[in-house]
Amino acid sequence: MGDSAIMRLMSRGWRRTRTSAFMVGLCVAGCGSGDASKITAVGVPSADLPSPTAPLSGFVPPSCATNPTQDGVGTWRPISLDGAPSVAEYGVWTGTEVVVVNSQDPSETSAPESISAYDPVLDRWRNIAIPSDVALSRSEPYLAVVGNKLLVYGGYASGNGSPSGSSYPVLTSGWSIDLQTGAWTSMAAGPPMSPGGIFYVQPVFASGTRALFIPFLAYDLPNGDTIAAATYDISADQWATVAAPGSTTSFGCFYPGWNGQQAACNDADYLFLVSAEPLAIKPVPKLLDSTLARYPIAFTPVGDLFFGLGSDPLSQSTAQVFWFDPAHQDWSAPTPIPGGLGLKITTINGRVLFWGEQNVGPTVFDPVAGTWSPVTCVGAPSVAPLGFEVPTNSGLIVVGGTQLPADNGVLEL
Repeated sequence: MGDSAIMRLMSRGWRRTRTSAFMVGLCVAGCGSGDASKITAVGVPSADLPSPTAPLSGFVPPSCATNPTQDGVGTWRPISLDGAPSVAEYGVWTGTEVVVVNSQDPSETSAPESISAYDPVLDRWRNIAIPSDVALSRSEPYLAVVGNKLLVYGGYASGNGSPSGSSYPVLTSGWSIDLQTGAWTSMAAGPPMSPGGIFYVQPVFASGTRALFIPFLAYDLPNGDTIAAATYDISADQWATVAAPGSTTSFGCFYPGWNGQQAACNDADYLFLVSAEPLAIKPVPKLLDSTLARYPIAFTPVGDLFFGLGSDPLSQSTAQVFWFDPAHQDWSAPTPIPGGLGLKITTINGRVLFWGEQNVGPTVFDPVAGTWSPVTCVGAPSVAPLGFEVPTNSGLIVVGGTQLPADNGVLEL
């Protein structure tokens, strides 16, 4: 895709003549018989939304485990371990710091409960004290940052072993923590929401004074209702929930992308747009289809569009990328790319960063230049991350704790 084309697509004032492709897709999906509101088919890619540029033939991301001096874009530097937590369980980016939360019962881990914040500019850690009357113990809590408040909510009640069944109930308590003063405030009891997923991501996004929670799967209540998404207003200390759309057979968000107004995500059968104000979920026809496998799709916003990465779980050598336009609810035809780049993506200064594949260095796609580039392996963490990775304004921070000092690093693009 050329520079002028992508800039037209991403500009806020972009307008285009509508074609009949999307309307044909909708009619195939929902017109003519049965429940007209039920989407039952795959949508049709729009002919006037160009596909992403494919990598050059033979493009293979480097294996930093075997090629630690491989050249590429960006720079890595180590993280100071002075004051760092010994174990890193969960983390979230505040805009200036990575907040690391170790919330498991101390009897289950080799480190006590703690909350720490790392400033990559100062290369410095600070501790956020946990009040003596706070029962933080839990696994897989939801983390969010709204304004200067850190939210720690829900998760599974801690116990011996992995969460499963009624022995590990889903918690509905949480705290709002002022990151400037360190003050803790209990949140109003909220809805039960299933934590976790295929891999742990932060399915919570800030929208004004609200935090938008999007669980990996809808939570089934005893009365037959569902909770597919929720918002928490930090100024009013109030919750709101929305049920799974009635026109779908299932609801789930594999790896949602957030553009500041709405999130895009997918389940096995549909794409979804989730908004916080008002709280609503809208299904749209899916793009990727296979009679053999379900494509999990990761989304990240780029300008007015979402960039989607679909991977076939039955074939690690197969992956596709495409553009999704939330304003018109249509997409480009997918572009095949090499598999194994990772299931995680984020947008850094208009470029898309791929990561998360064990022993494979991150990869960068520049949609304006249409180029694909490996990230340098020089100075990269020497082992596969066992903690977590947090996208920042300018790159990626890998946090593994002091027990795995090689598993820490800051990537600047």
